[in-house]
Amino acid sequence: MVITPRTAAALDAALGRLADEVYDIAEWTPQGGGGPAAEADTTVPACMADRGPWFLRCYARAFDDLACDLAAGRRPTPACTAEEIALDLAIQDAERCQQDEPDVHAEQVAAHPSSRFDYRWSILQDALFQDKDYEGLLYHPSPLPDVDAEDWFGEFDNVPTRDPERGFRR
Repeated sequence: MVITPRTAAALDAALGRLADEVYDIAEWTPQGGGGPAAEADTTVPACMADRGPWFLRCYARAFDDLACDLAAGRRPTPACTAEEIALDLAIQDAERCQQDEPDVHAEQVAAHPSSRFDYRWSILQDALFQDKDYEGLLYHPSPLPDVDAEDWFGEFDNVPTRDPERGFRR
C-alpha cells in the first residue's frame, strides 16, 4: 500500500502537532513524573502519565522518527511500541483534523496532488501495523511498572533499527 502525498502531508502534520504537545508536557513535568503528563487526556496514555521528562522526550521522539520516515519518502513503520502508539494517535488526529478543522486540513495538503486513494484512515490502520498488541496500552487505566514502561522503546527485531545516536528535536 502506498500512502498518497496528501495523506502523508496530513499524517506528517499530525505527527508534528502531537510531538510538540508531548515535548511541551515533558518540559513542564517534574523529574519524578506526574504534573501535566498525568493530566493529559489523549496524547500521553494514562498508563504512562506518571513518567518523568526523559521518558516523555523519548516518547515525543517516537513521533519525530515516524515523521522522518515520511520526509524520506518511506512508509512510517513503527520500530517499537512507543512508535506504534504514536502512529495510531497520529492517524486518529489526522482524521479528526480532516473532519473537524477542514480549513486547517486543506492548508496542510494544498501543495499536493489529490488522489481517489487519499485519507483511507482505516486502511492505514491495517496496513502500517504488524499487529494490534499495543492497543490495550492506549486505554490502560493505571500506570505500568517501570520494567513494562522501558519495553516501550525496545526495538522490534524485524524492523530496521533507529540510529541510537539520534538526538531530540528539542
